[in-house]
Amino acid sequence: MRTVRGITALVAGAALGVGLVAAPAQAAVTNDTTRANTLTAMHGEAFANASYLAYGAEAGRNGHDDIAALYAATADTELNEHFTEEAVLIDFVGTDVANLRTSIAGEWHEATVVYPGYARQARRDR
Repeated sequence: MRTVRGITALVAGAALGVGLVAAPAQAAVTNDTTRANTLTAMHGEAFANASYLAYGAEAGRNGHDDIAALYAATADTELNEHFTEEAVLIDFVGTDVANLRTSIAGEWHEATVVYPGYARQARRDR
């Protein structure tokens, strides 16, 4: 177990009042609410990863290489352990065709709905 993961698990476990016990392997979750909650958690992990990379880059620019390394290690844990383990729980990755369809639909939605809507709101907020 990586030190960062151990620290993260220890802090999370202490906050929740639970011990550190490895979860047994299990079948993918199929409940819609649990899947939605897991996707929300995965968004949080991805955002934490990107945030920690940005924070680490700033620390590095300021000459704090030790802090930058801690941020980089924590970012790696958020993405390559937490996000990945949550993705496995809900069979997040599908076939190549399904993954392409999901990717295309997501990018299309951003380009045609989300960002144009944000731009309209920003213009109104001026």
